[in-house]
Amino acid sequence: MVLRRYFGKRLRNFFGDRGGNVAPIFAIAMIPVFGFVGAAVDFSRAGLARTNMQSALDATALFLSREAKGLTPEQVSAKGQEYFDSIFHSAYAKNVTLDTQFEQNGGDLTVKISAAADVDTTIARVLGYDTMPISTSSEAKWGMRRLELALVLDNTTSMASQSRMVELKKATKSLLSTLETAGMKPEDVKVAIIPYGTEVNVRDIAGLNDSWLDWTTWKAEPAIMASWLKNSSNALAWRRTGPGSSCPFSNGNQGFQCTSGVAGNSNESTVSTIPLIGTQNAGLICPSRDNGSKSTATTGVLSDRYHNGCYNSEEEPSSEWYTVATGSSASCGSNANCECNGNGRNRACVQKTYKHFWRPAENAAASDRSSQISLRATPATSTWTGCVRDRDQNYDVNDATPTSAADTKFSPVQTRNCGGSAPLARAIGLTNNWTSLNDKVDEMNTAGSTSGTRYTNITIGLAWGWHALFNNDPMSQAEEPKEDLDKVIILMTDGDNTQNRWHRYDTNNAAIDERTGLACGNFKALSQTLPGGIKLYTVRTMDGNETLLRNCATKTDMYYNVETASQLNAVFSSIAKNLASLRIAK
Repeated sequence: MVLRRYFGKRLRNFFGDRGGNVAPIFAIAMIPVFGFVGAAVDFSRAGLARTNMQSALDATALFLSREAKGLTPEQVSAKGQEYFDSIFHSAYAKNVTLDTQFEQNGGDLTVKISAAADVDTTIARVLGYDTMPISTSSEAKWGMRRLELALVLDNTTSMASQSRMVELKKATKSLLSTLETAGMKPEDVKVAIIPYGTEVNVRDIAGLNDSWLDWTTWKAEPAIMASWLKNSSNALAWRRTGPGSSCPFSNGNQGFQCTSGVAGNSNESTVSTIPLIGTQNAGLICPSRDNGSKSTATTGVLSDRYHNGCYNSEEEPSSEWYTVATGSSASCGSNANCECNGNGRNRACVQKTYKHFWRPAENAAASDRSSQISLRATPATSTWTGCVRDRDQNYDVNDATPTSAADTKFSPVQTRNCGGSAPLARAIGLTNNWTSLNDKVDEMNTAGSTSGTRYTNITIGLAWGWHALFNNDPMSQAEEPKEDLDKVIILMTDGDNTQNRWHRYDTNNAAIDERTGLACGNFKALSQTLPGGIKLYTVRTMDGNETLLRNCATKTDMYYNVETASQLNAVFSSIAKNLASLRIAK
């Protein structure tokens, strides 16, 4: 308080002193002091206005980068002015000008934008500055890396419930729409679609003579027969089966019955007897569609699978025929192909016996010379509707290029869910034909709901998504990995693994999950070695192994849990925006 009074008194004396030049000198000295203090305030206001202007310019540059494609320079400038005016508001700036330029060279787009304005001064006017000019600039380049994307989409029976397939189609088409406008050049963005169930339908990718296909399983006889015939009574019954005999197959013993010819989508009916001599396919013993009840890890899971061939019936020499009964009362009873000869105690009834050889359906055009039985009107490999099963282990969980070795190749199978009126939609490789991609989405279906159950095999879906992203058999549309190229899989499922080539959910669900886990691990390991890497998003829709799918994703935040089908669109939109993001260049 004492100091305050002291300095106050001295200051009053200073201003009251009329002697000499003290007052004029002080007044003159204070002018620049107040001017510079005022200038600091004005500079602060100008700095704030410039900061706001820079933010508005950056946003405008990004907006124009996305919208400028196909526009004239005048249209770009008009859009830029409109957008900038809508977001730049400053009480201090006036005489705002905007200059917009863009360069498009071979599809590469760069937007350069600058702005200038004047900010009115206040106290700095004392120094002779009525306004302060401000200016700034921004440059945005089309910052999306080129993209190769594989959509691996669950098409199993359960997708028919609670509008899951309906919502999946909506979400997928929305994602495609976003990506279609994302690339500046047509080849910047390419998409593959892999619908999957227990198998994947690759009929639009594979030709019948492609070297990476192995038709061994297609041609093979039912694997269960080898073990069934080890029983001596079964072997004898098999020898006694011929034209007119009762069907030797049953769902309980083999997992299938008999048909009048090679089973297929156009031949579903079963028969109780073997076709007679003189009728079409006489003596052919043809297995019907397999119900999988006798499938094992050794035979392979065969639910809804057709066997592409029949057994013929070659009559053995009479010396080999089976004696049904002897004696005066001997009779053939109900035994087919049986005859009785002699009288009294010399009477004997014998039944013809047969050798049976498996005849693959691809031999349909040729006559079996040994028995003169022709496999007429039966499907050949050309009737393959396109499904392949898992490759041999451990090729089933990687992208190893097939070689001449059979175990490296892909095995065609014929299943109920891969043919018929609503087959599993065919996979499509990487393409920028957006019409074809949208048509493929329209083709997706859950036909298992009306023609049997289509089970879930996440491993084979992931494997084929992986195949789509690399330029080697079986798919060749992809580019070699590069730093400026993103390779991405979006894997969507609505349930647990329920069947693969070796197991079904009611026998060993954990073993099916194990294959998926191995595929995910191999995919992640490969990503660490490639320029640009490869990324995997996983989407669980309402049901499924949450831990498996979360661990499968490249990062935990790339795993999405969808609780209702209607949320799929938001999830796919979020992923699409991440893939189509832009960046500020300068």
